[in-house]
Amino acid sequence: MVLGAGAQVVENVALRGKCGGLGPPRDEALRAFIVATREAAGLRQVDVAERLGRYQSYVSHVESRQKVIDVVELMAWAEAIGFDPVEAIRHLARVAN
Repeated sequence: MVLGAGAQVVENVALRGKCGGLGPPRDEALRAFIVATREAAGLRQVDVAERLGRYQSYVSHVESRQKVIDVVELMAWAEAIGFDPVEAIRHLARVAN
């Protein structure tokens, strides 16, 4: 399970209380979490896309916040990357929105 790197990113965002004007803090924290956990797992966007049964552009759109994912999609991402979605939500809950 790869939670450490992404969790640290989310905690850093929570401690700052804002995300530099990039949008709602939880949206940015989720984006940062997904990117960090994917990279920590040694996966490329195309690897995650294959595991999700999607195109690489879908992964890129999520990671660049052009697309927001819902909780069901988050669970699929968790399985594809290898993190605990419940723990991810706990970390996001600490981020002031």
